[in-house]
Amino acid sequence: MPSRSSSGLNAGGRSPRTSIEGTGSHFGVQALCSSTVIEIFVLGWQLFLRDFRTRYRQAYLGYVWAFARIVLTGGPIIMVGNQFGLGEADPTVDYIPFAFAGTFFFQVFWDGLVMPQWIGRRMRVIMRDIPIPSSAVLVAAACYTGFNSLLSGIVLTVLLVVFDASIAATFPLILVSFPVVMLAGIAVGAFILPVTFVYLDIRYALTFIAPVVMFSTPIFYVSPETGFLATVNTWNPLTYLINTPRDWLFAGFTGDEPLFAAIIVFVFILLAIALLFLRRGLPIALEQLIRPQGSGEDPSPINDPLAHPAGR
Repeated sequence: MPSRSSSGLNAGGRSPRTSIEGTGSHFGVQALCSSTVIEIFVLGWQLFLRDFRTRYRQAYLGYVWAFARIVLTGGPIIMVGNQFGLGEADPTVDYIPFAFAGTFFFQVFWDGLVMPQWIGRRMRVIMRDIPIPSSAVLVAAACYTGFNSLLSGIVLTVLLVVFDASIAATFPLILVSFPVVMLAGIAVGAFILPVTFVYLDIRYALTFIAPVVMFSTPIFYVSPETGFLATVNTWNPLTYLINTPRDWLFAGFTGDEPLFAAIIVFVFILLAIALLFLRRGLPIALEQLIRPQGSGEDPSPINDPLAHPAGR
């Protein structure tokens, strides 16, 4: 890796902007070094576009995979649940739209959790050389989550129409719950992001944690009234984070609104702590990417299959 002088130029005399432009980015030094809220949001949007185009560039079906991901994520489980009558405890709504609505809100949370470290790790070499605000990575993750949720929302709307599902008058409250669910995931993801720059253990563990979290939350089934699973559902915050908006869609108010409000307060407190942790932890993690010359180790994405879209 070329050594960097105190003036901020690479060994070849090129500024960081020149080297970034060589990678096909769509932003300059002024945007990268900015710290105002508007500029951070603009930069986050540009980071999202850059990563999104790269993700599907070598896929033959291209953006079709964006829709396929939505259908294949919960589709098989929903079909099995429908076959075995997992939604019979709530006969007021068809099982398929009921289960897919739960999948929708869970995916919003999980995308918010995994997208920061996914985007950050693929761009870590750029972030090592250019002072990209850490909050811009979170904005890019929010854009990814919003895009995926838009596609999921289209599928959910189609299912509601096809099954002629009854919609409660409280369904506009989903617009309030959506950003809360997303921010809850991003708050957790902000803690994970710096750690995955140095250690891949959490990145690997998330593959096994996802189904545990999914099945411990009443997404594909109605929460039982007694038993061990009922206790797990009761103490699982995601139960109220996912079930309450879904109830607003189909059933209206159910009495869990105070718990949902308490979770909102907790989410914003957790997000504030996560931003402080990210601001302090990310520079330290990026320093671990700088290896002495001759160490034989290059933290380039080329040498890390997880840094490529296909390696997810």
